[in-house]
Amino acid sequence: MMTANEARVAKRRKPLHESIQDMILTGIRSGELVPGQKVVLVDDLAAKWQVSRATVQQSLQVLAAKGFIVRRPRAGTFIAENARDLAEGNWRKTRSICLIIPAIEIPEYAKLARGVEDAADALGLNVIISSTDNQAARYETLLRRQLEAGVGGIFMVPPEENSLSPQLLLDLKESGVPVVTCFRSVQSLVGWPLIRTDVSADMKNTARHLAQVGRRHVSFFTLTLPGDQSTSCVRMGHYGCLRGLLEGGTVPDPEMILVLPASDLDDMPSNAADLEIGAEWRRRIGKWLDNHPEVDGICCGHDVIAAAAIDVIRQRGKRVPEDIAVTGNGHYPSFIGYAVDELTTVAINVRRFGEEFCRMVIQAREGKPLDYPETIEIPGDFIVGRSTVHLS
Repeated sequence: MMTANEARVAKRRKPLHESIQDMILTGIRSGELVPGQKVVLVDDLAAKWQVSRATVQQSLQVLAAKGFIVRRPRAGTFIAENARDLAEGNWRKTRSICLIIPAIEIPEYAKLARGVEDAADALGLNVIISSTDNQAARYETLLRRQLEAGVGGIFMVPPEENSLSPQLLLDLKESGVPVVTCFRSVQSLVGWPLIRTDVSADMKNTARHLAQVGRRHVSFFTLTLPGDQSTSCVRMGHYGCLRGLLEGGTVPDPEMILVLPASDLDDMPSNAADLEIGAEWRRRIGKWLDNHPEVDGICCGHDVIAAAAIDVIRQRGKRVPEDIAVTGNGHYPSFIGYAVDELTTVAINVRRFGEEFCRMVIQAREGKPLDYPETIEIPGDFIVGRSTVHLS
């Protein structure tokens, strides 16, 4: 590692925290710092390199986020088992993989992160989670940082407008690092696998349930989303709803569909009713119900739509599920302010998402060609709640 004097010289050339990171990485590459070795105390590092404790802490936080060190509560900070492979950029040897998502606070992505962590832990892989705020520039920064760190695989929910630069896509492709996209794809020229929810199957299951509990006049409520894949999602959901009604013994009416105005679910707060878009949804839902008094069931493409529909139904003096039964999609009870068993819905099978991605990474690490289809659709787990039946 660098001496204290060398550290002081390095400080003049780059930010202090980056200089300290370089010192530790140099020690890892040279073998002076070995896997499992405990890193000396923050106070000792600060005194040795004549910097503040905050600067040392910042450096260690960055190294931990990149997978070079492991910070264990009450035990200390240790060099990670795969630190040298990471430092040398050997992705085939590293045990670290990366999940890049638009925002960790959004339920879809928080659940996805947990599913990937669970699947990776079962296989002895380490997960680095990065949140981008859905900003293309931050995607670029994080992806390049992971390439430089030698990460062993990238699982990415792309920005909604597919705004990743062609040069970045080319660099990712040429790196050889396995890349898998989630929920939505990027430009088709890169040919990365896509893992997404099976929207058609999920809507089929909820619509079939509505038919099985005796609903004969069912509407499908969905919404457009930003991006060029919105139309196909609407069509798949509608198709699944129609199929489910037929399988359940109800003759569907293809015209019974309400497409609500576009909204960015990634920016939606804990209560959809607080949003201006939520007020517009409720206005349109109310008008729809006024024009279709025969409706006795509503199959919704997302839990937030179901919550808005239930609000409108109750405001009109009707009962759920006695007068109108409602289903959602996603299973985000706390997100919409509901009890866990209040809404019939479908939960995303995030563990399967993580398992599929990890299998691809391991297959690539072993030098085997991927034998996966271009798109993997994973059905969710059907959950019955009080919005369609009376639970004891």
